[in-house]
Amino acid sequence: MIGLQLYIEGEQVELFKDESVTLTQSIQDVLDIAKIFADFSRTFSVPASKTNNKIFKHFYNSSIDGFDARTKKEAELHLNYKLFKKGKIKLESADLNNNKGKTYKITFYGNTVDLKDVIGDDKLSVLDLLSTSELQFSYNATNVIAYLQDGKDIYIGEKVDDALIVPLITHTDRLYYSSSENTAGSFNLHVGSNVHGVLYEQLKPALRVHVIIKAIENFYNKENRPNDVSKSIKFSNDFFVSTNEPYYNLYMWLHKKKGNVKADGETSSARVSSQVPTGATVGATAINGLTFSGDHFSLGSQAQIKDYKLKIEVETTSTDYDFFIFRNGELFFSQLGLSGNQVVFNYDTMDDIGAGTFYYNISSGSATAYTVKSIVKRFRGQTEKDVISFAGSCSVAADFNFITGDQVPDIGVLEFLTGLFKMFNLTAYFDELTEEIIVTPLDTFYSSSTASYDITEHLDKRSSQIESLLPYKEIDFKYSGLETFFAEDHLQRFYKEWGSEKYNAGAKYDGGTYEVELPFEHQKYERLYNGSTATSAQFGWSVNKDQESTIGLPLLFYPIKNSGDNIAVLSDTATQTSVSNYYIPSNSTAITDSKNINFFAEFNEYTGTVFNKTLFDQYYKNYILETFDLKRRLTKVKAYLPISIILNLKLQDKLIIFDNVYKINKITTNFETSLSSLELINVVSDLSVIDNDNELATTIDKAFVTIDSTNVTIDTVDLSIGI
Repeated sequence: MIGLQLYIEGEQVELFKDESVTLTQSIQDVLDIAKIFADFSRTFSVPASKTNNKIFKHFYNSSIDGFDARTKKEAELHLNYKLFKKGKIKLESADLNNNKGKTYKITFYGNTVDLKDVIGDDKLSVLDLLSTSELQFSYNATNVIAYLQDGKDIYIGEKVDDALIVPLITHTDRLYYSSSENTAGSFNLHVGSNVHGVLYEQLKPALRVHVIIKAIENFYNKENRPNDVSKSIKFSNDFFVSTNEPYYNLYMWLHKKKGNVKADGETSSARVSSQVPTGATVGATAINGLTFSGDHFSLGSQAQIKDYKLKIEVETTSTDYDFFIFRNGELFFSQLGLSGNQVVFNYDTMDDIGAGTFYYNISSGSATAYTVKSIVKRFRGQTEKDVISFAGSCSVAADFNFITGDQVPDIGVLEFLTGLFKMFNLTAYFDELTEEIIVTPLDTFYSSSTASYDITEHLDKRSSQIESLLPYKEIDFKYSGLETFFAEDHLQRFYKEWGSEKYNAGAKYDGGTYEVELPFEHQKYERLYNGSTATSAQFGWSVNKDQESTIGLPLLFYPIKNSGDNIAVLSDTATQTSVSNYYIPSNSTAITDSKNINFFAEFNEYTGTVFNKTLFDQYYKNYILETFDLKRRLTKVKAYLPISIILNLKLQDKLIIFDNVYKINKITTNFETSLSSLELINVVSDLSVIDNDNELATTIDKAFVTIDSTNVTIDTVDLSIGI
């Protein structure tokens, strides 16, 4: 029997002696290959004892202002008083008997699930690092032409070269290249005596994806936002690193709306920055739950949401400006057509603002400075508890101010990360020592351990089950966004979606179809020809099949700096610049055979040859071929694993049963009975290289703490936690 101890925020929870507590561990389930799983327990009960009532603050009594069950709490599981797992506990409910607390029902979750808990529904635009001065610039012909040739370097704790670039992707106009034509005002990129080419306003910047990853780490950092972030998100540098070319060279096109960056009649805008407290008039110098970070302020979710009221005053000489409040990256409130000093939001007449992360934008047709003063009041009932003031400022420039954070596509942070994980078949787990989220491709994860454990002698030999590993007859890999003109044209010509792969191993198996679908746009690009001669220019065209400008989904691509044929870029209808070096968009990391972000080995748009190093080939092939292998089986066994194995076993380790080697698909351990149910996948190729050398029992203290062994069956519904 294994002694189990549970700690919530450092306090030991009293457990029932006869409670059956189980923990399921899985990193990636063969039955659901696109999801990454965290450890979780089935819901179990703990007594409403004096100790536990102190921890859960008599949650069953709604008149007591105490435990917030809307958020998970830091927790640890110990086995025989040795740390086993760190994670979080969620209070599900409380049961009463004669109107008195009887039990609390709780569920333990592993740390990887923090991504959902911390990020929630936030959009990319909420990431304040994307709105720093280094990621802003005046959107004009001079800068656009400069960034078309050489990117903008920034420093965000680390130097990022070419963080912002301008690729040759147009939002409306179709480009061509012809030395035999010289029509003024045409979209001909050949540099001629008349003024023609691509107008700079047709082009939009793109951001290196690595900057977004660093912005996520910066924003969800407990040191920066202690009241809003329970645990910092910090990714390891196993995959998210500058030496990993397929990741590091990836960019997101900053295309948030149809047409120009600055629409006709649209005014320039600026983010109100440096939100700094100026003092408190009541209570302490800060309000519980209120934090500041650069141009943002946050009201924590643990606070009483309904108790916050806001007042905003603007001081300016401007006679025409608009004011916007954003909450969690989405527009929350606006006031248009303002002039001079104004109270733009008044807590005497407006509703409570609720919890969230807030920032302000100001737009104006003229260059003017603004000072913005805010006051937040916290109430309890009708009683005013705290008041705090803070102020920020901004200046609206004459040129349109391009703020990266305002121009990122409309996608959630979690949806973006999920898309990246699916793209490269990444898996993740939490490292208890470094407190990092270790991110690696699945193949790398399984090959990272050479440890093995022979569990033959620990088997419950009364039952075992062998199943076919193949749960599907076909697995489809595709992008959700395939509606731009050239991608649609590819479908019409070849009856196949651009870049998509349908894997069925060429046989008629039983089962359904599983889809791995990325939430991104996937464009097909066009290399331009001068008559029958290929040029060095290749461009993207963001229009639909009717050749109308379209937003589409967020576009990821590789920019390649190319040269050979000069192209004409227009500052206006009378000014033409000849550009010799420029970024062309590509689905491959290079214009020679290289890794690419197609799932299917397509003919490369630039070379006209097949590029085989696809996402499927590089990141999915081994795993999928194993799944479809005739010799593969899903073996289900039960074993009474000793604590020496339970404490040391990792999901990338191998298990040995009667000289057969297995990968771990899933483990469910009952800590009362010490019985583990295991789902294992037999390894065909590694049988001769695994040594049975890791029992490790001699290194573990064998002292056991025993509890009564009456088995009580609790909630039997398995929970899948995917990021």
